[in-house]
Amino acid sequence: MTAKRGVGKNRFLELAPWAIVSSVVILVILLIAMAFRSLHRGRDMMEQALLSEALTLANSIEAMCNCGVIHNVHPHALMPLFGEISKLPGVLYVMIVKADGTIVAAGKPERVDRKIPFNPPGPGSKWVGLKERMGMRAYEVTLHYRPMAGDKTPPDDLYFVLGLDPLPYETAIKRDFQFFVFMLAVMLLVGAAGMVSLWWVGRYHESLRSLADVEYLMSTLIEQIPVGFVLVDNKGVVERINRAAEALIDAEQGKAFSNCPGFADLWRNLQYGDNGRLDQEITISGNRTRKLHLMVNALRFETDTRSGYVFLITDVTKMRELESKLSRTRHLAAIGHLVTGLAHEIRNPLSSIKGFATVLAKRTASDEKNRYIAEVMIKEIDRLNGILYELLDFARTPNLKLDEVECRSLIEHALRVISRDLEQSKVKVTMDIEPPDLYINVDPNKMIQVFINLFLNALQAIGREGTIRVQARRDDEEAVIAISDTGPGIPEEALDKIFDPYFTTKPQGVGLGLANVRKIVEAHGGTVVAMNSPEGGASFIIRLPFSPGYEET
Repeated sequence: MTAKRGVGKNRFLELAPWAIVSSVVILVILLIAMAFRSLHRGRDMMEQALLSEALTLANSIEAMCNCGVIHNVHPHALMPLFGEISKLPGVLYVMIVKADGTIVAAGKPERVDRKIPFNPPGPGSKWVGLKERMGMRAYEVTLHYRPMAGDKTPPDDLYFVLGLDPLPYETAIKRDFQFFVFMLAVMLLVGAAGMVSLWWVGRYHESLRSLADVEYLMSTLIEQIPVGFVLVDNKGVVERINRAAEALIDAEQGKAFSNCPGFADLWRNLQYGDNGRLDQEITISGNRTRKLHLMVNALRFETDTRSGYVFLITDVTKMRELESKLSRTRHLAAIGHLVTGLAHEIRNPLSSIKGFATVLAKRTASDEKNRYIAEVMIKEIDRLNGILYELLDFARTPNLKLDEVECRSLIEHALRVISRDLEQSKVKVTMDIEPPDLYINVDPNKMIQVFINLFLNALQAIGREGTIRVQARRDDEEAVIAISDTGPGIPEEALDKIFDPYFTTKPQGVGLGLANVRKIVEAHGGTVVAMNSPEGGASFIIRLPFSPGYEET
């Protein structure tokens, strides 16, 4: 399972900050434009309404003069009409003023001939706006007064001045300002919301990227660690597994973990156990037997509910083999020291006894009974010397003289040595070597001794009429040689002890043959194991490493 960085999965989130910035800017621009546009909308509408009202009154007066309704166009003649107009709702005053500010006609007679501050508008124009006039605040409209009635045309410097109640105008301005403030507040709120959203999305996106980085880092670490890592959910389905674990156990992501060979009982113990923890070793059988150390911990939520399990798996096969080899080496070293000392102590008296027995045999040549006893003594002393030689040979460290030799030639040489035994026992030998010219880097004499011991062991197990199968092949950087027989096999209780010194299942024998086999094979840096074949009989499998510069020919 390869770790892949989680990039490109949230493109929307990557673009969201820019989209929010753009949206906020556009919205703020629109709100500002709407706010400024509406700021004077009510005031302008009210000005238009008031101006229309003033123009209507002025045009009505001019129309009455022009149509003869009012026969005297002199301003003084309009004062009764102005008095009535002043009583209309929303009209504060109405008057005709000269250019110098003198009032010539008004709704109230006491105001006539008074002089007021006045700035006449230009020819053909009008003036509108708020004014403080006669102690009143009014919305004032000033127009030229030019009615016509026959030849009685008023002078050119007369102006029609209308003062209207400013409350609607001021109310419109106030409403415009309130609306502007409201729009500004909305704009600020929208802008603030946009900035908060931008900040939140940025933080959210940053959190996602941080999570993706952590996930990538964890995935990388899980993949790179030399320990097998397996994450299993509460239903027993593998959610994650690294390469180290895939190389150790037969498990795949998405498959049931309990189906892995050797893990069914362990999974049941986890399911029904109390603490959800395990720390133990298991043995996995297959092409090669493995010893695995497992550390299992349950994943729990805050509610103490199990959500899954984490398995850390370490291959301790080589470690246990080294420990066993170290223990065996120490044991053999102690035996070697003991055997060497005893052999020297025993061989000296044996030599003396053999000498006396030889002299006795010569002196009693005429006495058949005594001569027979002397000869038996000599044979038994020779047998004891042979056993002592085996003991001493076993106690010595092998002195290897390595050479690259053809595996077939070594096997055939060993078979020639025991050919007479094969013929007498009527045992056949089959060979299957692939490639046929497989070469191994060994000490030829020592390896021939190994093959002879294994062949003799197979012959003794078969007894009469059987088959010895020899198979050799290359397996990666090792040569694998298997020697099988059709005998009864090895008792199960003896499989773990078969290579121990002085252990034997035969009525006669010292128990050093297979011990020497393992000693020589391990001196070559290889291994040898014994097992019972499914078809029956025993199999001895030797694994020998190739030399560093080995090339298959």
